[in-house]
Amino acid sequence: MMLVPDMTPIITIVELVAYTGGLKGRKPVSMFLCAPTGHGKTEYVMKRFEKNRGIHRAEMLTRIGIAKWLFKPGDEHWQGLHHLIIADATTVLGGNDVNESLEGYLQSLNYEGTSGYHSLHLPSVNLPHPVTIGLIAGLVPATIKRRGKRWAEIGFLRRYLPTSYSYTQEQLKNLMELTLRGRTPPPPPKWINYRLWNVEVTIKEELALPLIPIVANLNGDHTLAEMLFSLVLAHALRRGSLVADGQDVAAVIRLSQWMNYDCLHLPNQTIELE
Repeated sequence: MMLVPDMTPIITIVELVAYTGGLKGRKPVSMFLCAPTGHGKTEYVMKRFEKNRGIHRAEMLTRIGIAKWLFKPGDEHWQGLHHLIIADATTVLGGNDVNESLEGYLQSLNYEGTSGYHSLHLPSVNLPHPVTIGLIAGLVPATIKRRGKRWAEIGFLRRYLPTSYSYTQEQLKNLMELTLRGRTPPPPPKWINYRLWNVEVTIKEELALPLIPIVANLNGDHTLAEMLFSLVLAHALRRGSLVADGQDVAAVIRLSQWMNYDCLHLPNQTIELE
């Protein structure tokens, strides 16, 4: 018998974030996924979602690079795209003038929405309506420590759902043993059900009131409240319902213990080697 980390709550949060892209009239939620190096952010979590048609994974992001790809005349990649995945945002948002320009552009793309691109480097692009695309980005704790204060000051940090986790030493040891034994198969992809998409999901307002203490405990504001509310609606959408209820609120409340930068230890799951 061996104890290894149970990634289910983290995978579920990422899945719900992805499903917010299907909520009509609401912004897709963006998130920072924070965990130490070697804790499976890319291989065990984000990589599971990258083959969905509405999600695109990029190794690097630059302001001009996004515009060239996203708004290329004739291709219109922005149609149907609801989230970008950047596994190593520590490199992308490391902290220089170029990256600071990217921060401002992402803040617009992820939250306010962008209606096109106007630059000396590219032909002007004017879209028929503002496009908002969420970002699922992996970070290590050191980046939050180094950049978090500035990001908070410019309003960048509050645009992203904070999510973090870590492994115990025993979990790390057992995972290493599995690796040495060649017993760590690649995790299967996680597929988004697009049969219900771009739809309005409703909920009775009083059912969402238990979310208020969660926002207060995380020192959040209306932006975090909006994200949590969207996750509740996304949970209903994931189970194929256009009406959210108490079970959807309860699920988000359970997951909220990981919505911070405290990097709490994941629960154990037990596996038995043959």
